[in-house]
Amino acid sequence: MNEEKLIEEINRLIEENTESSYKKIIELIDQQKENKKYKALKNKCQIRILEIEMNSLDETDKKNRIHLTGKLINLYKKQMSLEEKDEDKMNARHHLLELQKQQKELTREYKNTATDLKISEKVALTIKDIANTITVFANEKDLLTKVKNVIKETSIGTVEATAFMGVIALIAPLFGGVGFSLSMLAKVLPVASYVCLTSVIRNCLTKTNFQQYEYYQSEEYKEYVKQFKEENKALLEEFNSLLNEKQSSSTTEEKLNINNALTAKLDEIASKIKDDGLKRTYQLQAYGFIKENKNLCQKEIDKYLDEISDDKEKYKLYQEKLAKINIELFKRGNSINEAIKQAGKEAGLSLSVTVIAKALMTVIAPGSTYSIKSIRSFAIPLFLALTNGIASAMSYSGKLKYLDTEEEQEIKPKDREKFEELFGGYKLKPAY
Repeated sequence: MNEEKLIEEINRLIEENTESSYKKIIELIDQQKENKKYKALKNKCQIRILEIEMNSLDETDKKNRIHLTGKLINLYKKQMSLEEKDEDKMNARHHLLELQKQQKELTREYKNTATDLKISEKVALTIKDIANTITVFANEKDLLTKVKNVIKETSIGTVEATAFMGVIALIAPLFGGVGFSLSMLAKVLPVASYVCLTSVIRNCLTKTNFQQYEYYQSEEYKEYVKQFKEENKALLEEFNSLLNEKQSSSTTEEKLNINNALTAKLDEIASKIKDDGLKRTYQLQAYGFIKENKNLCQKEIDKYLDEISDDKEKYKLYQEKLAKINIELFKRGNSINEAIKQAGKEAGLSLSVTVIAKALMTVIAPGSTYSIKSIRSFAIPLFLALTNGIASAMSYSGKLKYLDTEEEQEIKPKDREKFEELFGGYKLKPAY
């Protein structure tokens, strides 16, 4: 069976969504000579087989549910390592966490309700319950990622500080100072400790990508979705009406005007969205309409340059429009407002981290270099916070021009399911 027919057959079997159809898919994959690229699919089929088996169990069969949940947990752990895309890894990890929560509740219920358990079995279940609680907490808070971040940031910060001290030691004799000595190495330890402390505080104050992903699955977000739809129903209907009106526009001026109206409406909607991911989706769509206007103006200009039209006044008019559009594209494409906001957030975070770290050092070691002695103790941290903020604005990775691609015909939010739940029938349409 060639690959095209194989994929067609696999899709047909997936639509059947039965235990036997997933087993058949696994058989087909095992028959392939090069089946490495189907490993993730094979594991997903094994997951579905177990899920179907679990759904067939009686609700009171806690023991077998615990057993199958444990198997599913192991399969989802494997799925995380098999997935190539970050979004798919996050999705697998989300399901893993949900299963770990279920395992925790099932174990606790079974331990408290089963009457035929031996003392040794109850002790084992108590230990498992404690282990499950720790696992769920660690995964919800993404502690492993934060620990890795702390180790990485501490290592980099310590190396940079040591290198700086080494350079100073090398050039000091040229100015009559004291050169390198072993006593200088003793100064590295407090620097490393302080860097580690600030890193721990920073990671406690910020969310990881997985924590942000989990937010989109939370009840808090679902409530926000519901409230947003209710409060902005009229605005979303206006936007949808403009999209329908756009289909009937024919002249260049009509298209320019409707695109301007759509852009203004998108800006109004985006201003009401608190979630950065969804807000960026609308900003990117508005960016697309402005790019369309640029192309429309350029076509009118080219008509004059190619001597198709001799209307010089129209040529000048569209040159002026194009100049304004290019300025607007630069501002939006570089996300200047968002970059400035990000700079403020970074500066505030850096200063908060430093203040907390210095306060702790003042309690732990009052006379140390990093303790608070006077208001001057915050002069350098404030300067560094502002510097970090400016640097983050210049290197801001959320610029629309980075997110916009020529191949995209429809804006794809990070979480399409949540996006569709939020906006329902008010689906964004491509700008042609």
